[in-house]
Formats: sequence, C-alpha cells, structure tokens
Amino acid sequence: MKDNAAHKSLYRSEGTKLLYLNSPTGIAITAIAATVLVLTFIQKINAGQKLAWLAAMLILLLVRIVFLYRWRKAPSSERGNLIWHRRFVALSLSTAACWSAYGLLFWPTFSLEEFTCTIIILSAMTAGAASVLSGDRTLAALYTCFTLLPFSFLLLSLPALLIVTGKQIGRAHV
Repeated sequence: MKDNAAHKSLYRSEGTKLLYLNSPTGIAITAIAATVLVLTFIQKINAGQKLAWLAAMLILLLVRIVFLYRWRKAPSSERGNLIWHRRFVALSLSTAACWSAYGLLFWPTFSLEEFTCTIIILSAMTAGAASVLSGDRTLAALYTCFTLLPFSFLLLSLPALLIVTGKQIGRAHV
C-alpha cells in the first residue's frame, strides 16, 4: 500500500511537471488567438464588451504566466506538491470557461464569418489541449467540456439560430 501511494505521488508529480513545461506554448497560442478573434470582428455595437472579454482573458493568461514562473523558481522538491497541480487545473479550466463565454456572450452579433471562425478556434483550442494537457487526462477532458459544451448546447437549443439571412446569423424573425 505504501508503494502504491508513492507511485501515485510520483505519477502526479511527473504529470504536473509535464503540464507546466507544456504551458508556455498553450498560453502564447491562446493570447494570439483571442487577440486576433476580438480585433478582427470588433463592431461598434459590442466593442466595449469584446475588449473587456479580451482584457479578462489576457489577465487570466498573465496570472498563468506568473504561476509558471513561480513553479519554475520553486525548489524541485516542492514542484510536485498537490497545490501546484490544483492551481494549474483551476487556471486552465478558467481559461476554458473564458473561451466558452466568448461564444455565449457574443453569438447574437456574430456574422457568418465570425461564427465560423469562433467554431474553428474553439475546436482548435480543444484539439491542442489534448496534447498540451496530456499530463492529466481528466483535465484534458474537462477542458474540452468547459470550452465546447456550453456554446454547443446553446446552438442545439436554438434551432432558429442557424437560419442564415445574408451575412447575419441570428434568430429567425417569423
């Protein structure tokens, strides 16, 4: 039993190390994708809200960078502590929720192009998370669920949403 607990601790420690070592790439890609998405499709009607969403995402990514730096500066004997793993999980799932919020908040004003780009970016972020978050299978699965499911359920619950008129996606005016 003692060996089993030691193996679990070592497995978690190595998984945490893998998560933190893979995170700079994910953080950079997230920052670039979020910035491009917002600045490409900003409109007068929602400019303030989109810039606030972008600021929230970038602040969240900055917090992740700070914890990455602190993890790297921590003594190697402390890097496997459960607290480091929990921080990483919490911040990663917060990032996923922030991505999901973009679709939920701004879908009424989406053009066909923005709708398509949003779906592609959300899907790409979750596909990339499969490898970047490979240090924790549960986290990788939860990241996918947090990112895609809320917006997907919204789209499924509003069948009239997909009625495309010209360049607008929105509710049918029947």
